Order: sequence, then structure tokens, then C-alpha cells
Amino acid sequence: MVLDGAESRAHVWPAGPGRGAHLRSLKPKESRVEQRRLTIVGTGLIGGSIGLALKAAGARYKIVAHDRDRGMAAQAKKRGAADEVSSNLISAVEGSAMVVVATPLQGVREVFEKAGTDLAPGTLVTDTATAKHKVLGWAERFLPPTVQYVGGNPIVHEEGAGVGAARADLFQDATYCLVAPREADPQAVEFMAGFVRLLGAEPFFLDALEHDGQMAAVEHLPWLLSAALFRAAVRSPGWRDAARLTTGTFHRVTRFPVAEPEIYRDLCLANAQNLIRSIEGYIGELRRTQELLEGSDGEALEDLFSDPTAQRKGWMAAADEEILSPGLDEIGTGGSLGRFLGIRRPPERPPEEER
Repeated sequence: MVLDGAESRAHVWPAGPGRGAHLRSLKPKESRVEQRRLTIVGTGLIGGSIGLALKAAGARYKIVAHDRDRGMAAQAKKRGAADEVSSNLISAVEGSAMVVVATPLQGVREVFEKAGTDLAPGTLVTDTATAKHKVLGWAERFLPPTVQYVGGNPIVHEEGAGVGAARADLFQDATYCLVAPREADPQAVEFMAGFVRLLGAEPFFLDALEHDGQMAAVEHLPWLLSAALFRAAVRSPGWRDAARLTTGTFHRVTRFPVAEPEIYRDLCLANAQNLIRSIEGYIGELRRTQELLEGSDGEALEDLFSDPTAQRKGWMAAADEEILSPGLDEIGTGGSLGRFLGIRRPPERPPEEER
């Protein structure tokens, strides 16, 4: 796969008769553009961090930022996460080889719907939403068949929100889910895997339904539990006094990464069936715990805490294991990805002659 044959609009992928069509290889030739364009739509924590990570990796191409909040996009440029700001969505994506949509869920649909027909043939599109089945449907509905789509979801430990909290190492050693439609071209998927590694993350391939089912259990359900716990607490008769007794435990359990309730609403509705199953499982566990309390079963209660405690320690230890970041050769920077991003592999030193 060779991506050096940039035409005047610098496409990642050559145009084909359909999204699943096999892509022809392009022979290297002199580019007729000074820099390839990559557009980031949504310059919050994730979008801003992607821009910073790419710049830190040495990618030499123009990053165009677009955000509904013009101040946020301007701040992304000021912080070095973007080279150019475009207040118009169509102008932002026009001529770009790759478009990263890092908006809340409904923003992904809006971008696909409004800008899909303006994407150049061969453009690679990805997103960062935590619910993928809906997004796959929108990609199929709104993106033209000449555009390649591979969905993404970076699993990061969010500290803060907005571009002010963005950092180049946010994705370091993180799991980055990649969800591609069945008809996606293998070369597009391969490219996205390399792109993810360039950010410092590890690609993890999942089916959309599998992804959403797992995210319901470990991401979306905890949001609902946090909201339910807080609501139950503040509606209790003794909340005024209890509020003075809250510790770090209550604060951590009821913490939300971002303040906009519509973000959680949309994701929960998009993943409703999986969430319902997860809630049923959780209610079952609560009922079993209630029975242990009613029966004063101290031994079983101790097991209730010891089993998850041991398992969590093992899980946390595995998560904290150092994962060696792939080198430039491993992510293909000397080939297609490197040529697209403008990263040049340093020349190999000739072996010293034996004396």
C-alpha cells in the first residue's frame, strides 16, 4: 500500500466504485501539494489531545480544527494542537485526506449528514464516540461510497475536560477500540491501526455490537449508577446532615467527566438495550446482597468484598504493566502511514567495516 501519490486534493485513499472496493496501489510520485490536510472536528479533550499527539510524533502536515465553539478551536491552535482554524464545517473538511470527528454522539451524525457529500473521494473518516452501532448506521446512510470509514473509541482516563486539559500523552499505552464496517477496505483498517499506534495507543478490534455491549457494562452503566446513587442520597430525608459527612468515596463514585447531561442522555439512549441487560444483572446482584444482609450472613458478605478486591487488584496490576510503545518501523512510518504523515525515517548507518 503506497500513499505517496497525492493528487491536488491529497486523498488518503484513491477513489473506488464502492466503500468495499479493493483499492489500487499508487506508485510514488512527486506531490503537487505542500502539505496534506487532516481535519479534527471537535477540539475538546480528545480532539485536542489527538492534535497534540500527532504533532509530538513529528507528523508534518496541516491540522485544521473546527468546533462549534470558535473559542475552543482558537485555543486548540494556540496550544499547538492545530495549524489552522475553520469556522465553517464544509470548508474545514474540504480537501482533507482524513477527518477525525471528536464530538459528542449527536455531533457525529450532524457532521456526517452535513458534510458527507462534500468529502473528497478517498477521504478516510473516523470518530471517537463510545457507542458504535448507531454511528455505523449513520456512516452507511450519510457518507458516500467513495469514502472510507473506520470507527474509533479511545479508552482513556479522563482528567478534566476541554482543550485546556488536552495533552500529547493522553493515549500513551491506552486501548483504542477500532470498529470497522464489514465492507471496509483492509487497507483502511490497517492504516487506522498504524494511526492509533502513532498516537501511542494500542488498537483493539471489536464488532460494533460487541463493543457497545461491553461499553454498557463498564462505561455507560456506571454513569447511570452514579446518577441514581446521587439522586437517592439527595432525596433522602437526612441529606442536609449527610452532605456534611460525605467522603472521597462518595465524591469519586458520583463524579461525572463532563457537565453536559445531554451527552449522557444520548449515549444511554443509543445503547439502551445493552444498558437494560446490564441494569438487570446489577439489580440481581443487589438483591442477592440484600438477602445476605437480611440473613446476617457475615461469611458471604466477607466473600462479597474479598472476591472483587482480589480480582480488582489483579486487573489493576495488569493495567499498570508497562507496554512498550511500538517504534516507527512497527507502525509503518517508513511506508504508507509515514508518507502520509510526512515522517521521514532516519537513514540507516552503514555497518562499520571489520578491522
